[in-house]
Amino acid sequence: MRRLPPTPLAAAGVALVVLVFSNPQMTDFQEFVAGRLVDEIAEELCREADLPLMLRLAMPDCERMVSEQRAALAAVVRQHSRRINLGLFSLYRSEIGGQRVLEWRVPRLRSLVLGVAGSFVPLWVDLDSGKEAGATDDAGPLGWQPP
Repeated sequence: MRRLPPTPLAAAGVALVVLVFSNPQMTDFQEFVAGRLVDEIAEELCREADLPLMLRLAMPDCERMVSEQRAALAAVVRQHSRRINLGLFSLYRSEIGGQRVLEWRVPRLRSLVLGVAGSFVPLWVDLDSGKEAGATDDAGPLGWQPP
């Protein structure tokens, strides 16, 4: 018996099934963002030229200390992110920061990320480090509003 080659429709069906099963979950997104935040924070905080001498003495292994906060950062990401599951892919909206601590405002990071085929693609990222809390911003792509 001779086998017929797969039809384009069958191949498309298989591709759709693969996309559905590889649509990243919220836990995958948390790990992705926490990893990126650890890298960014370590790069920003642990630069020897920028770190005051007293802090360098108190934190001899700054990168390790920041890395140990990965689980805590993942929890913050979970609290401040929303997933829109569209079956074949997901969109993740996040807003982290913006709170005031003493006289300093924590920088606000807002993002819209596409999760597809087990990967994440940032579509829009806004790091607001200079605006005062409560300042109005224009809506981002797709009418993005904070979660």
